[in-house]
Amino acid sequence: MYDDGWIAHYAATCFCDDSLLWYSDLDEEIRNSWSKLRKALLEQYLRSLGYSLSPSAAPTLRNLRVPQGPAAGPPPQASSFSNTPPDLWRGKIEILLPNYGKTIGFLAYRPGDGVPTNFVIVEDLTQAQLISFPKNPQNTPFHIQIEGNPTSNQYPYLGLALKNEDGTPSHVVPASLPYGYRPGTAFRRQLGDPHAVKPSAYCSRKPVWETGNRRVATWIFKACSILPRHRRSAKTSDSQERASSAIWNYDGNTNQLSMMWMMDDDTERELRVIVPDGSDVQNGLHIHRPEDWDRASPVLDELMVELYFIPESS
Repeated sequence: MYDDGWIAHYAATCFCDDSLLWYSDLDEEIRNSWSKLRKALLEQYLRSLGYSLSPSAAPTLRNLRVPQGPAAGPPPQASSFSNTPPDLWRGKIEILLPNYGKTIGFLAYRPGDGVPTNFVIVEDLTQAQLISFPKNPQNTPFHIQIEGNPTSNQYPYLGLALKNEDGTPSHVVPASLPYGYRPGTAFRRQLGDPHAVKPSAYCSRKPVWETGNRRVATWIFKACSILPRHRRSAKTSDSQERASSAIWNYDGNTNQLSMMWMMDDDTERELRVIVPDGSDVQNGLHIHRPEDWDRASPVLDELMVELYFIPESS
């Protein structure tokens, strides 16, 4: 009565919490086929019980037997779908000035503080937001989950939203500033100069400069959902925003977290976190392409920072 794809899409509505995080990192081919999704579910369940899943040793429902009597071992203490799954990293995000090796704070989620991005920098690690992500994601970039949100929260992931202004369509990423573009060389101060940079409302601009109309693409951190059929797209509390939560990469050797955004031509572009170079550093988090920030830096009173993961102590 129901085809393979329909059942798979219906099953997608049944995942939540850690199981939804696992599901979102499956290949699209698996998510769109119930026969393949069912197999992946069984393998994940058996893996959570500690069974080896090598081709020669992988158990099936037919030959799987529960030990009886005195030989039976203790019940499993953790499942990948439990509140403390063994296949997730948990911890917090440190924000570092790379040129100085100085920590300026830690990422915190403050949805009730009136900050446009809802994400701020705090100095106290204990006040930082706890996050989690897969130790061995099946897809990259992957999702990072905001821990501690209620199950009913429809925006449980740490993602990005593109912020356009002045009538620019919300889904259009402004073009990169041209290579070799240096707004400081001509000391352009005339308002409306077509070659002058126009910082966004989230940018910190040096007072000496007037603005032009060369828009600098800007993103902000945003709590996001995921769209099972469109892995690289997400929803936020603003239905008009273009957003994504599948943006993260992790270097286990350095603990550095980095971000990638899929452009309209399906290319991946690196994004970097920016903070004001001043007193409002806590509330000024936003994101640019690194090449845009470098070329516009003469008019911006900002610093580029790096993100590092601090694993939760066991």
